[in-house]
Amino acid sequence: FGPDGLWTRLPQLKLPASFLWTGRDKLIPAGHAAEVSRLLPRAPWLEVPCSGHFVNFRHFRCMEHAMAMAVDSARELADGRRGPDEATGPSLAPCLAATERVTTPASQAAA
Repeated sequence: FGPDGLWTRLPQLKLPASFLWTGRDKLIPAGHAAEVSRLLPRAPWLEVPCSGHFVNFRHFRCMEHAMAMAVDSARELADGRRGPDEATGPSLAPCLAATERVTTPASQAAA
């Protein structure tokens, strides 16, 4: 709070942005997502329900995939391929921990 605080400066964010929230975060409550959405109504946000604040080995692919989805959403909004009304509300990222092979933009680039 205050002139240099996050909540005061957040509405001034000019770059295309998207936000990730985790379903099992003990440090940053999920209730913050609603406030960020209110301050930045055009910014898409994703929830990664299977992960926590500290991404453990089992769910690193889930978070990697969600980050790629968030970047794609921000790009679509910035390029006009997605309207501002399509950016509201959370999207749920899938839990990929149970799959044997996961293909993400980052793993495709490494191949």
